[in-house]
Amino acid sequence: MAVPDVSGPNAASDLAHLKADGINTVSLFVWWLAPSRTGDTLTPYSGTTGDDALTTEIGAARRLGLAVTLTPLFYCADCEGGWRGTMAPADMDGFFRSYGAFIDHYARLAAAQGVGTLYVGSEMTSLETEATHWRSLIAAVRADFHGTIAYEENWDVAGRAPFLSDVDLIGISAYFPLDDAPAPTLSHLLADWSSSQASAAYGSDWVSKLDHLAASTGKPIAFGEAGYMSGDYAAKQPFLNFEGQPDWQLQSDLYQALLETFSSRSWWAGAVWWEWGKADGLIADSGRSPGGKTAEILLKRWYAEGARPARPDVPLVVAGSSLSTESAATPATVGTSGSGQDAAGPSGSTSPTGALDAAQQAGLVGLLVFLAALALLCWVTLGRAPPAAPTALATPRPRSGDRGP
Repeated sequence: MAVPDVSGPNAASDLAHLKADGINTVSLFVWWLAPSRTGDTLTPYSGTTGDDALTTEIGAARRLGLAVTLTPLFYCADCEGGWRGTMAPADMDGFFRSYGAFIDHYARLAAAQGVGTLYVGSEMTSLETEATHWRSLIAAVRADFHGTIAYEENWDVAGRAPFLSDVDLIGISAYFPLDDAPAPTLSHLLADWSSSQASAAYGSDWVSKLDHLAASTGKPIAFGEAGYMSGDYAAKQPFLNFEGQPDWQLQSDLYQALLETFSSRSWWAGAVWWEWGKADGLIADSGRSPGGKTAEILLKRWYAEGARPARPDVPLVVAGSSLSTESAATPATVGTSGSGQDAAGPSGSTSPTGALDAAQQAGLVGLLVFLAALALLCWVTLGRAPPAAPTALATPRPRSGDRGP
């Protein structure tokens, strides 16, 4: 799980919460600032997490038995959305001297604190052709840091960086466009990974592209960032923070489709889910964090409880479920739609724990009929239109962790 705010008031309790969900690795982020797109220096700024706070968070995670990934990043002050992927330094040598010092500072900190994986760069698309600079930087980092060294490419340029042979792990920001529909089913999402139904990348076979990348480099691949908004159209352009009609089921199904698609790949080193944040418990939340939502339940059941759906196209969790404390030894009770290969249990029943009796079901049906009639009346009276879809190839807005100074 990505934890962008490592010095927040709930940082310690969040780590314990994630551990209980079955998360085995936390990815911590620290930001510096590039004052301009053409500039050649990076410096800390008022929002930079201090080394003491970062060290404290790393120690807390390791004491819980969590592996730690550290990703140093920077904001570009006058780049669109603050995104570093469009940097064009006027003095390339000067920039890489400054950037190298930035990375080396955190390489030494990571080595001293027992960090397992260090990203030497992420989504720096416009600078990835500078192979000589990158290879020199990676060699310098190896002198200080002896864990796993990684570099993360953006989803749309995966495999292009010429220095991937120099790193131990290839990261991908896995915001692949999958489907233009407002609420595609899990079955559709599974198919979308091999034939995208999103207009931004129609027909793309993301699975084959990543299979080829793994085969051609011989490197393991991790999704250094993967995640979705919890509202409609979340599958269309996942790199956008489009605030749509809340749809927690869609977010959960997107998580499940990703896990179902890649868990069997021998080259896949897992996903860092972007991003963790405490949920306010409001059903109106359509943001990116899975916290307190159906997607968190999906992760807990998948990771901590070892539950699996009866079929890949059956949602392991349905909206309205609550966080479960059952263990993986009782898969019949951890899902609400047939979780586990033996989900039916000895009696052959697939009813979830706490199923409604006949009287309760009748009452619920009556309530639903009343609510449907009321909704129809409001629709006719107010003439409310459905929410508009985000336009194809819309300008990317920063994800919530990239909010800048």
